[in-house]
Amino acid sequence: MDFFIAKNSDKILNEEQKAFLQLIINNKGTDSFTKQIEKLAEDAKHNLQWKRQYMEWERQRVYDFEAGREKGISQHAIESATNLLKMNVLTVDQIAQAEGLPIEKVLELQKEIQKN
Repeated sequence: MDFFIAKNSDKILNEEQKAFLQLIINNKGTDSFTKQIEKLAEDAKHNLQWKRQYMEWERQRVYDFEAGREKGISQHAIESATNLLKMNVLTVDQIAQAEGLPIEKVLELQKEIQKN
């Protein structure tokens, strides 16, 4: 496996690799292969269907990230809030603020602890 630094393309002996790295640096194809890549990339930039698909994918990725983050933080926050309630060192308001939970959720946790 070879690794290349694009700006050092002038030191590469293989002309195909050099042409590819020049395409990366200058966005200009210098041989038939890199010119074909340049044309395909230009066509892709103007493909409305691909743009729409990309935007939908990006939006879904953000939603998935937020949902995962909320789930992860909430589970940790719930466990921490439960422990703090058991320790009885902070008020419900303080626990809610510290863990970023709604007061209603902390009160719900408090009731569950009292039941047990």
